[in-house]
This record gives sequence, structure tokens and C-alpha cells, in this order.
Amino acid sequence: MRTSKDAPPELDAQAGSGMEAPLPPQIPIRIAIMRGGTSRGIFLLENDLPRDHSLWGPFLIALLGGGDVRQIDGLGGADPLTSKVCIIGPPRHEDSDITYTFAQVGVGQSEVSWEINCGNLTAAVGAFAVEQSLVSAIVPTTSVSIYQSNTRRRLTALVPVGPHGVEIEGETVIDGVPGTGAAIDIDFSDTTGATLDRGLLPTGARIDKIEIAGFGAIPCTIVDLANMCVFFKATDVGLTGIEAPAQTDQIRDVFRAVQVQAQQVLGIDHSRTTPWPIMVGPAQDYQTLNGDQVPATAIDLTVRLVARNTMHKASPGTGACCAAVAAALHGTVVHEITSTPTPERSGVVRLGHPSGVMPVAAAVADHPDPTVTRAVFRRTARTILHGTAYLRRSRVEQLLRDIPLSAPTRALVPRLER
Repeated sequence: MRTSKDAPPELDAQAGSGMEAPLPPQIPIRIAIMRGGTSRGIFLLENDLPRDHSLWGPFLIALLGGGDVRQIDGLGGADPLTSKVCIIGPPRHEDSDITYTFAQVGVGQSEVSWEINCGNLTAAVGAFAVEQSLVSAIVPTTSVSIYQSNTRRRLTALVPVGPHGVEIEGETVIDGVPGTGAAIDIDFSDTTGATLDRGLLPTGARIDKIEIAGFGAIPCTIVDLANMCVFFKATDVGLTGIEAPAQTDQIRDVFRAVQVQAQQVLGIDHSRTTPWPIMVGPAQDYQTLNGDQVPATAIDLTVRLVARNTMHKASPGTGACCAAVAAALHGTVVHEITSTPTPERSGVVRLGHPSGVMPVAAAVADHPDPTVTRAVFRRTARTILHGTAYLRRSRVEQLLRDIPLSAPTRALVPRLER
């Protein structure tokens, strides 16, 4: 990209070599495509990206076709659940095996969010580390310690391994994913304060009151674990808790209002991605996106997330951990509407989301301050493709011109020493 003043020379073997031949119109990069839980993402090795981190955002937008609602000229799937990138690098902490950086690429917007982590794809990150021999494979289970650079916290993935490598066949069912697979357990118990570093309850309160136009002051609970979330009751805003993605246009303004008011309470900028607004409702019968019936007896509460004007079609793993921990913590709005667990499933919270049910094991030690002792959920994952992708050079150059260095897409990339 010699025509752009901030083009990365490391993208082209001949850049800076004095050669006069024009650069090729496309830029190759090695990729893997993996599914993790209810998400699918592009996996890149950190060393294959430009050394200048401010170039990563435009690079990924071009790779996935961001800026276009169909993402037709890239690898994205025209949905937030498939417009994701996981960047894997070497360990930078003594207690980690790899470094994992997550990028949420916009669908219909030429932007990248670097503020959050994807819990579902964390399962695939663990599997990728084993498949790429970034950790030594141990049969039958390999523990992968992951430093998550966006949240600056450590996660653990327990990856099943057999004689042929990472196991993919098994009996685990993930609602929202066809078929069954081998279980990968993800432990988020060490991720308290991941967003603001102010502890589990960043306001210091289990209940905060926020003013929502048309509904007055309603109670909410803000929890900062894995990704910060703000929880509110469906009945407090005239809803049921079992709304479907098709109803997003009718309810998105309420979710955005809750998010903005929570940001006001926290004293943070309204342009931030978090806290995610999550609506909770009591256990009740409802129908999934596939038309299956979920009986009230199969869940402990319902959860619905609307972020960036889109209702999540399943449950983000990080948001699920937040919800389950909030359900286990007395005095929160989530605990108030959660069904009392029976002895045989003590410590497991069953969340009813648009695609089905997601169980999360959660426990909180409540003295003297609330401390998360368990936040674990189970996913499946598999590799779909390994190969070479091609970025249109002219698109990257245009994005570098259009997106200023000060924009979050370019300025907020986690800084990683090489």
C-alpha cells in the first residue's frame, strides 16, 4: 500500500525494496474459520498482522466485508454472531499459554469494537491452541490458560483430546447449534472487573435506580464479569421477557435507554459498547427461533440482549456468566426473579434465550464482599476451514484514509509487545 502514508510495509514482501513493479491488487493472509458455541469467527495468528496495531481495524473490516450489511465482499456472515475475529499470539504472562485478542467487526458499519470478549469463541480459542501445537496436547483433557487482552483477564479452557487430536464428536447439545459435539468447559471465575476494574459490582450497589422515559425510575443491577452487563426486569418496562429477535425494532429504544442510563450512573462515555443491556424475566413457557417449545420447568429465568440495535439470537457466553452470577447473588434484580434451584442442580442456573437453554455453573462467596468462586459454561467447537484469504488492497487503503487514527477502531486495539 505504497499510496497510503500509513500503509504497513510488512504486508508486502517487496515494499521498501526499491522495486518499481506495481503491488498486487490483493493481500493474502492465512486464516482458519472456526465455530465456537453459537458463534463463528475468523482466526488469525498475531504475527501475520501488521506490527502497527492502528492498522488492524481497517485490515479486519476489509477481510470481513464490514461496512456492508450483507458483507458480500468479505468473510463475514451478515450477522454479529459471525462477524468476529480471534487473534492468537504468544503468552505474555507466566500463568498463560497464549494471548487472545477479540475483534467484533461491524455489520453495516466500517468499525471494529475492541472493548469486549466473545465467550462462545473462547471454546474455539482453546481448541485452536491445541490444534496449532501452541500448547502440548494431553489426553484426555488439555487445560489451556488464555490471557484475554481486551479484558486483561485470564481464562481457562478444558479441551477434550483423543488419539487424533482435538475431539469434536460427543453428546453435548448446545441450543442454537445443530447436532452434538465434544464438551469444552470454559472457566470465567477469574474475570471479575474485566471492563472497569472496579470489582464485581462497579457502582458498589446491588440495585441502582435508573430513569427510563415512560416507565419512571426502575431498578437495575450492574455486574462486571467477563463483559460488563446491566440487568433489568422485563415487567418494569412493559415487556414479558420472551420477546423474539423479530420484535427488535419495537423494543430496541428501551434497551438503549437502559444502557445509556447505566453508563450515566457509572460515569462512562455513552459511545462505549458496555454495559450490555440484558432483560430478564421469570421462568415461563416460550417458543424458540426453530419453533421448539421450552417449558417453564426447563429454565430458571429468561434473558434477552439487544446490542447495536440487534437482539442476540442465543446467549453470549460472557453475558450468560454475568447473568448466572447475578442470579446467585442475593439482592440483585436477577436473583429476585430466578427460580429456586432444586438440590440436584444446586449451583447451576438455566438461562432461557431465543434459541433455547444455556446452563451456567455459578457460585458467589458473599462475605465480606461478593467474590465469584465459580463461573463455568460448556460449549462445543470445531475447525471449519484452514486456508488463505485475500483482502482488496484498494479497500484497505480507502479505510485507512477514511478512519482517523483517533477513532476507536484504530485507537483502542489492545497493545501487545512482540
